[in-house]
Amino acid sequence: MDPEKCPKCDAAVGFDEVICRGCGAAIKRQRLLGEILVDEGMISRDRLEEALRLQKRRLGEILVEIGACKAEDLDRAVQLQRLGRTRADIYRRQLRFALVVILMLVLGLAFALLRLERDAELLLKLEKETLGVDEVAAIISDPRSFHKFDALRSLAHFLEDPRAIKILDQALRSDSWYVQLYAAHLARRTRDRSLVGALVPLLIDERGLVGPVAHQALQAVTGAKLEPSVKAWREWAAVNGVGLDGKRP
Repeated sequence: MDPEKCPKCDAAVGFDEVICRGCGAAIKRQRLLGEILVDEGMISRDRLEEALRLQKRRLGEILVEIGACKAEDLDRAVQLQRLGRTRADIYRRQLRFALVVILMLVLGLAFALLRLERDAELLLKLEKETLGVDEVAAIISDPRSFHKFDALRSLAHFLEDPRAIKILDQALRSDSWYVQLYAAHLARRTRDRSLVGALVPLLIDERGLVGPVAHQALQAVTGAKLEPSVKAWREWAAVNGVGLDGKRP
C-alpha cells in the first residue's frame, strides 16, 4: 500500500506519522475501517482479526477463480503460512542439508584415502618383512584387519620370541580358516605345548584343510603319535597335564 501525501507540500507521509517532515504541517490520517469499528465498540479486536483471516482466505479463492494461480499453489502457500516459512526458508534448509551431505562425503573420502595410504605402507612393510613382533601382534589382534595372513609370514622370523607363541595362539583361534591353516604350519616349528589348547579344536574341520595340518602340528609340538581325533588328544592332555579349553575358534 502506497504512503499518503502531505496536502501542502505533496511529500510522502507514512501511515504512522502525524507531522509532515517536509513542511511540518499536521497530517490528519484517514482511519481504517477496522480501527473505527473497534474504537467505536461495534466489534471486538478478536472478531476483526478473524474477519481479516477470512478475507485472506477469500483472496486466495479469488486468485484461483481468475486464473492468477493454481489450487495447488494456493494449498502450498497456506501450508507455508501455517509453518511460518517461506519458499526461501525451505530452499535455505535444503541447501544446508546438501552442504552437510557434501561435507560428510568429503570427510569420508579423506578418511578412505588416509586408510589406503596407511594400508599401502603396511603392505610394503609386510612385503619386505620388516615388521616387528609388536606390530604383527597388533595386526593379528585387530578384528578389522585384512592383513593377518601377511603378518603371519613376518612372524616366521620371530618364532623364538616368547611373544610369538601368544600371537600364534590368537591366530589359531581366528575366524579365518586360511589364517588358522598358516598358523598351524608355523606351530609345527615351535615345539611349544601351550598351543595344544588352540590346535585340538581345529581337528574338527568341515573343509578337510585345517584339520590335517593341525594334527601334524599336534604331533610336532607334543611328540605323541596319536590318531586325529579330539577324544584321543583330550585323553593325552589329561594324562600329561596340558590344559584344553575345548572351544571352537
